[in-house]
This record gives sequence, structure tokens and C-alpha cells, in this order.
Amino acid sequence: MCLGLSGSQDLFAQSVTFKTNDYTVGASPFSVLAADIFGTGRPAIITANQADDTATVLGNFGNGTFASNAIYKVSSSPRAIVAADVNRDGKLDLISVGISTTTILTNHNSGMFVSNATVNAGGYSAIAFDLNGNGKSDLIIGGSSTVTVFTNNGSGTLGLSATLPVSGVAAMAAADVNFDGKLDLLVANQNPGENGNVVIFTNSGSGSLISNATYVAGPSLRSLAVADINNDGYTDFIAGSAFGYPTSSLSIWTNNGSGLFGSNTTVAVARSCASIAAADFNGDGWTDLVALDSSDRPGIVSVVTNSSAGFGDYFTIVAGAEPVALAMADFNGDSKPDLVLGNTGTNVTVLLNSTQFLSPPLNIFSPTDGRLVVYWRNPAPDSVLQATTNLANPNWFTVTNGRPIQGVTLSNTSPVLFFRLISK
Repeated sequence: MCLGLSGSQDLFAQSVTFKTNDYTVGASPFSVLAADIFGTGRPAIITANQADDTATVLGNFGNGTFASNAIYKVSSSPRAIVAADVNRDGKLDLISVGISTTTILTNHNSGMFVSNATVNAGGYSAIAFDLNGNGKSDLIIGGSSTVTVFTNNGSGTLGLSATLPVSGVAAMAAADVNFDGKLDLLVANQNPGENGNVVIFTNSGSGSLISNATYVAGPSLRSLAVADINNDGYTDFIAGSAFGYPTSSLSIWTNNGSGLFGSNTTVAVARSCASIAAADFNGDGWTDLVALDSSDRPGIVSVVTNSSAGFGDYFTIVAGAEPVALAMADFNGDSKPDLVLGNTGTNVTVLLNSTQFLSPPLNIFSPTDGRLVVYWRNPAPDSVLQATTNLANPNWFTVTNGRPIQGVTLSNTSPVLFFRLISK
């Protein structure tokens, strides 16, 4: 087993820092995926390698380092790869979408895959989720003019269910945008010759996707992400323009709670935004954005931090080699979002988030019944609430209710306590 590790380095950019390592994969990893295919609780890295028609699996040692595990032959010119439990055996399978056909790799014996089916359809992007609420993962493939839906019979066979007209799929995402308990589909279209748009297909619950609304979101769309940007509990979407000079842009659309979106703001990033990741990268409780610029060698990653005052100016870090793909996961179990870049060539770059998260401020609320509520919002990873009755001679003890908590309610007969929130 070859580790395939080249020089490690630290990358610093304002309030977010990363440690990087490179790992060897197949030729031209056009799509990269992070998924727990071994059932260990540690996400592996899987790449769809366009130039040699293979999929590479990198196993995770648990500390954020990886080793080559296996290489699998897949359909010609793979453009996307997704993980889903296709045959409902409790193990994640892999689906590699090529330019004209799709390969299903069934997971046997915790991470060893066997090609057991081919779907006579291909495309440029793909997503898998339970569309009709029957507990089986369905597959949606995005092509140049259509979105094709394949429903799962539960035994690993995917059958054509519907074809929806679009205008050049660049990226797709799934989220319950109207809060009816069903995942809906968002499709970002490049729409050649015109401004790109994002189409919302709402889920009927029985497997039908209905075009609900279309939002013009900028020229040459190439990337899409969903996240709660403004901390109101509703899922918003972010669309990235593919090309711009000297900068490109991210268009942020906020959800009113019923699945209708309004353009909230546009933030600048480095040009050629190929992919977007949305997560709290600096531990302040607000969703930040990372955008991948695929036009430069070495690669450029733009980081835009978010706060109660909105987004600040972007800053960049140099990583990878003209990367074309991006995936996000917690690779080393520290509860911080990490990244992996699929580079032009034969390797990927892993960026481990080494940012020092700060504990959030505590808030105190006194209901009219005399109780005391101590709470905090979006705590840092592994934060612990402690209390003491005497600051002069403190004997701090941990306050817990047996599960991760974001607050504690004290009765009016409790002794006077002083609180602090610390990170392990």
C-alpha cells in the first residue's frame, strides 16, 4: 500500500488556516468525493479519473492522512462520482457517471467494490438521494439539455423514471427548501449565450419533481451550494460564476421560509469559480464560503468569511495544481470542515483545517418564573460548559445533561453559579 504523500505545508489566510498534503490518484481526477465507504466513521476520498477511466479510493487512517486502497475501471470519461446505498445492505456503493454510460460499483466486505451494473446514460453531474420517500437512494444525472431521474427498485437496479428539460447542467444540490419534509432539487444551468440560472424543482413526495421557480443568478454558472447563510434556520443557495477577470462572483439567494428565494448579495472571489463549499470554517457560528479557482497553476482557493455584519472581502490561499474539483468533510475527527482538491494531473490535495476555534459568548436569559437559562449559539467543536460557585477559589465542574447541549436551565433554588465555555 503506497501512501503517495508529498511535502506538507501550512497555509495561512486571515482567520482560517490549513495544513496540506498531496496524494497520488489516477489521471485527471475530474470529480472528487468524500464518503465513509468503509463503515469506520472516517470519510475516504474517491476520485473519478477522466483521462484513464478509473476511480481511485484513498483510505483514511483517521488522523487526516490517506493511503491508496484500490483502483477500479469505470465507464468512459467519468465526470461525476457519488456514494449511495443502492442495494440497501447498509454499505455505501459508488456510482460513476461517464460521458455516455454510468457504472455502479457495489460495496462488498467493507470497501471492496465490484462492478455489477451499467446504466445506459451519462452526463456532467450527478446526485443521489431518496426522491420518493421509500428509503431507497435514487439517482439524478445532469446533462447538456436534460436532468434524468432513475428510481431505485431496492435491489441495486436503477430504472429510468423521468426526463426534465434544462439548459446545460453545471451543478446540482438537494435540500428541503420549502420545509415539507421532502428533499427538493436545485439545478444550476450554464444557459449558453445568456445569464445562467438556478431552477428549483420541488418534490411531490411520490417521486415527481415539479419546476417551481427559476432565478437568474449570473453569467456562465458552474457551481452551486446550499446552506443557511443568515442563521434564520432556512436553507439558502449560493451560485458561482465560472469566469471573470480579475474576479468572479458568488450570488447568494436567501430563503423566505416557504421555498421562495430573494437575491441577498453578491460577493467577489478569484476568477473561474469551479466549485463551492459552505461551512463554518473559523468556528464563529456563521457559514463561510470557499470557492475554487480552476484557471491557475498552482490553484487558488478563495475564502470569504461570514459574520452578523455579512461577508467580508475574500482572501486567497495557494493550493493544488490547477484544481477542477472540490469536496468537504471532517477528515481527522476534530469537528472542523476540511477540504480536498482534485488537481489537473494525477493527484489530490488535502487541506486539513487547523484554525484555532474560539469559544462563543455565553448568553443568559431569565424567564418570568424565576429560572435561569444559560445558552450559546453554534458552539465550537468539543466545547464544554463549566460552572463554579466561588471565583476567589474556583472549583470548576462540567455542566452536562448526558448529550451535546447548547444551553442549561437552572431552577430558582439553584446556588449562584459562574459559567465559562471552554474548548477541549
